[in-house]
Amino acid sequence: YGRVAEWLRFFIRHGVEARRQCGIRWPEINPAPFFSAALADCLQRHRDYTAGGGRYNPSGISLCGLGTLVDSLVAVKALCFDERRLSLPELAQVLQDNWAGQEALRARAIALPKFGHGDAAVDALAGRLTRDLAEFPRGMTNERGGPIQLSFFVYYEYVSSGAATLATPDGRRNGELFSQGVSPGRLQPAASVTDAVNSLRQIDFSDYPGNAVLDLQLPLGRLNRDALTALIRTAGGAGVPTLQFN
Repeated sequence: YGRVAEWLRFFIRHGVEARRQCGIRWPEINPAPFFSAALADCLQRHRDYTAGGGRYNPSGISLCGLGTLVDSLVAVKALCFDERRLSLPELAQVLQDNWAGQEALRARAIALPKFGHGDAAVDALAGRLTRDLAEFPRGMTNERGGPIQLSFFVYYEYVSSGAATLATPDGRRNGELFSQGVSPGRLQPAASVTDAVNSLRQIDFSDYPGNAVLDLQLPLGRLNRDALTALIRTAGGAGVPTLQFN
């Protein structure tokens, strides 16, 4: 876990700096005059939002594949440390080979407890991970002097990043989709929507003001108004920032 956390810290901080360097050029090549005119203080300061004219100047860093990452950490712990089925270098080779000839091992990885399935230990790991992630950009500022806001809010990045990523320890194969927003992964569907919602109680979403989205695929014709109302109220009570129904 510590090794993974250090790499995550490196990439987040590297991403923040890369975005800051790009942002320095924004007022020259990508100003937003109409957007700026609708924001507090830009008109008074005669300065575009991209140049720091706004009263508030946050920047967002979107994190993709939370469920995939949590499930992969669970799989590494189980396969390499608890059950001792293989070593870390051996697992790395299996993933490099895209699980070729390792169907039994892959089936075991897929069958392990998953994020969003109501497993207390996995949910606790997700809570620990998200608390640690939130600390990594603390104190860093963007090119406008504003704070860095993390989020689990992406549109299609779970498709494109998944397509460019090799197999992962949770059983995912080369190029397959990442988990979406703060939803469970796709390898093993959650038994209930309630489990997916309750798993998010471990996450303090005030650390992620850039938003976080729980995407839910609802059963056609099987969810009446009362049930849907109860679901929305439960999600609100659990602190879920955004529900997106499909």
